[in-house]
Amino acid sequence: MEIKNGTAVIAKSEDIDLEALRVEMVDVVELELIRPISVGGEAREVLTFEEPTGKHVEMMSKAGSAKAAAEMSFRVLGECVGLAPEEVKNLRSRDLTRLGTVLKYFLPDSQAGVL
Repeated sequence: MEIKNGTAVIAKSEDIDLEALRVEMVDVVELELIRPISVGGEAREVLTFEEPTGKHVEMMSKAGSAKAAAEMSFRVLGECVGLAPEEVKNLRSRDLTRLGTVLKYFLPDSQAGVL
């Protein structure tokens, strides 16, 4: 994992080091997908995860049930990486798990662990 100027670049073969992200106060994570996806006919191998906003914190706090929390996580993840919620749902489970880990870094008290 390489960190420079507040941006962490994480290859698909690397683990996400949450402590390193915290120490460096990372606000953008470029995450290479284990399994690239096609969005609008264009191949995406890397997703750029921007730090969630206060709006996202509010959205996550309003999710009551586990199902609502999962749906809200898809929406927040999508907004943070530039995908629609349905496109997020097309990601493979290992990539979703990695994105969930990044979301937990930014929103440690959220229910993002349902991913």
